[in-house]
Amino acid sequence: MSVCLLPLSASAGVYKWVDANGQTHFGDRPPAQAASSEVTVDAKPAEVDATARQRHQKMTEFVEQQQAERQAPLHQSAAAGTDRLVEGAPGSGA
Repeated sequence: MSVCLLPLSASAGVYKWVDANGQTHFGDRPPAQAASSEVTVDAKPAEVDATARQRHQKMTEFVEQQQAERQAPLHQSAAAGTDRLVEGAPGSGA
């Protein structure tokens, strides 16, 4: 997500040119067939408002809870398997 928040000025360059039909274009590379000029883009980083921050926090908590719930049965079955191995081990009296 942080990549999306980088200002455009961090890119290699922005070029502006006008095509044969008089239409203005912008791109990250100068065109081969037309004269162009490099332009400076003064873009400020996007600000994250409080609502978006809360939404992100809730989503992160939800994902962490889902991961914990998925892994709980794996840990329980692994622990139960270890208990069975110990009970059936030679000299355990089982």
